[in-house]
Amino acid sequence: MKLVRVLVLVVIPFVLLSAAVTATPDITFEKKEIDFGTVQAGDVMEYTFKFKNTGDQDLILKKVTATCGCTAVQSNKNAIKPGETGEITAKLHTGGYRQRMVKYIYVETNVPHMPRITLIMSANPISDVDVKPNSYIGFWNLKQGETSTRELEILNNTKDPLELQKPEIGGANPDLFKFDVSTLEPGKLYKLKVTFSSENSGRFNAKLKIKTNKTNKPEIEIPLSAAVLDDVYLLPNALIIKRKNEQEPRFKTVKVMNSTDKKLEIKGVELDTKWLEYKIEPIGKSDNYRMTVFLKDNAPKEVIRGTIKIKTNNEKFPELSVRYYIGEEGGN
Repeated sequence: MKLVRVLVLVVIPFVLLSAAVTATPDITFEKKEIDFGTVQAGDVMEYTFKFKNTGDQDLILKKVTATCGCTAVQSNKNAIKPGETGEITAKLHTGGYRQRMVKYIYVETNVPHMPRITLIMSANPISDVDVKPNSYIGFWNLKQGETSTRELEILNNTKDPLELQKPEIGGANPDLFKFDVSTLEPGKLYKLKVTFSSENSGRFNAKLKIKTNKTNKPEIEIPLSAAVLDDVYLLPNALIIKRKNEQEPRFKTVKVMNSTDKKLEIKGVELDTKWLEYKIEPIGKSDNYRMTVFLKDNAPKEVIRGTIKIKTNNEKFPELSVRYYIGEEGGN
């Protein structure tokens, strides 16, 4: 009889201790993923993810974060008792998206076997009116006097016909951009053609605006940009050689580029310091050139600044200047 009592006294505390050790929180979501389907671009979609503590200990949400384009609000409770429920409300921001978007919410918990849970929100944003392939036109690396044309399509995503008013153009350089709108499918699909040309080098900008009959897209804005090259130009036009340690490269390269039909010749190079040396050679079979500038091993440790002058046969640009900086940090 005494033996039985001893066994009972020993077994009962052991069982209680085992139960305490194995008791843990757990989390079960009603739904971990929500797809809103097709939505109007610009709408903010909201959903509340509901969950329950299906474990034996308090459930704690340590942290709730979301990827770009999504906002998540932590549960209305930080600690959820066994059997109780909680919520995480999240918003999906569709502005700026014109194709399927998928965003993620990360929930960090004190659940041993599930320390991080991923919730998913997705949608297919569409606008009443889409501009394809994108609502921006750029003309890059053009020669002076060169004419270039770009085309966009304006698509109606609704059942009701799309009506476009006459485009208006403004901005810094509206006279350099010529445009025309033609009908591909009446009320459904239109083509916008923009042509650019300039006799001068530089960067040019304008903005095209087209009013529509659509409530959710009353106006289409299309930024226009262009870059026209000089006859001869440098890539880059400044060199920085850093000397933080011995592993830093002690040389830099600059390209002398010709955008004209006339052959470019390098007549000479002038250095304003004895601590640099250079090597210049054609790039392949073109009349563009690559100049590599080397810092000599015996150069002093202090900062060295100056300008390298490149002489050419181009009448407009007989001399090109390359600024340089040599030191431990970047220069201006």
